[in-house]
Amino acid sequence: MKNRKLLFVLVLSLIGQAVFAGSAADSLVINKTTSNCNLINVDCYYQSNKDIDQYCWDFGDGSTMYCSTNDNSASHEYNKVGTYTITLYATSGANTDTIVKKNVVTIHNAPVAKFKIENSDAIRYAPYQASFTNQSTKGDGDTLKYSWSIYDTAFSTDTNATYTFTTPKTYLLGLTVTDNYGCKSDARDDIVIKDSVQKGEFDYITSSCHGYYGNIINSYSIINDTLIVSGSISANCGADKTATAKISNDTVYIRTFESGLLTTCDCDFDFLIKLGGINKDSIPVYFNNELYTAKRYVNSITEIKSSNKIKVFPNPASNYFIIENPDFIQNHYRIKIYNLQGQEVYQNNNINTESVAIKSKTFSPGEYLIKSFDDKNHVFVNKIIINQ
Repeated sequence: MKNRKLLFVLVLSLIGQAVFAGSAADSLVINKTTSNCNLINVDCYYQSNKDIDQYCWDFGDGSTMYCSTNDNSASHEYNKVGTYTITLYATSGANTDTIVKKNVVTIHNAPVAKFKIENSDAIRYAPYQASFTNQSTKGDGDTLKYSWSIYDTAFSTDTNATYTFTTPKTYLLGLTVTDNYGCKSDARDDIVIKDSVQKGEFDYITSSCHGYYGNIINSYSIINDTLIVSGSISANCGADKTATAKISNDTVYIRTFESGLLTTCDCDFDFLIKLGGINKDSIPVYFNNELYTAKRYVNSITEIKSSNKIKVFPNPASNYFIIENPDFIQNHYRIKIYNLQGQEVYQNNNINTESVAIKSKTFSPGEYLIKSFDDKNHVFVNKIIINQ
């Protein structure tokens, strides 16, 4: 007679988390079990003095029974919460032995981590002590342990937590919940801490990215009551930026930070800022403490053309208008058109002729800003009036 051993490997994962309980029957020995909620590998050995002709496995979860005549091992994946009995039918000739392992697999309901940042609508300025309320719920476990973290660095194991932020930045707050079965759940949320000099900031009309890094020359201009700022920030281009704009004594102050709600992306930007009552032909603009001058473009289209050599005609336009510049071919220009609410309504990133004709019927009546970018990322601004 042959003495055969059956190797049985269970891989338990997916929905819920698995824990093995109980001991093996005399003829079914289980080794390498772990009592936690991670992926579990279990080796099962079936000892018999018989020649086994067929092995059939019922995993107790409603799945199709697995049978084999020449394979004395099997794998199965449990994906629903519950407790399961594994049954092996070992057939030898006309006889079938039934080996039952009752309640060998339990997949528990895991806890759910959740928390609330108190005063979530408040604007927070460094230094700021934040409070976090734990709203986690239990699964099948009786007890929960907590670990609060900032960028995965733990700072508290209390049920609720507080933390003092000293540096302006956007932080990633985390809460990990673990029950007495070892089942875990994570929750994450951002908290924005701003610089105190950002107090009193106001929103600009719009902001956007060029998609380039580095060498854009800052450009400042005024059309009607709108300050148009384009340029590049020399900073950490991998982090988002926010711009704080203030006006004091007809002087505009703009600063950028790597945290805040008024966020642009990368290092290159467009800002349109409502000036509100500033009627001077030029105004000083401090951008990150460097002084620039924004000059007003008057309504005369001749004066605009002479300033940047780009022609826009007819102006006003009804059916179409043309943007013309002999340098378009050599310098690989791009064109974007914005309405005075700062919304981009047109773009062309591949100009290869001296002129571009644009159908004006697709625009609503009103004034628009045309921004042309050359291959050195210089920005030129024109105005077009659309009549219908």
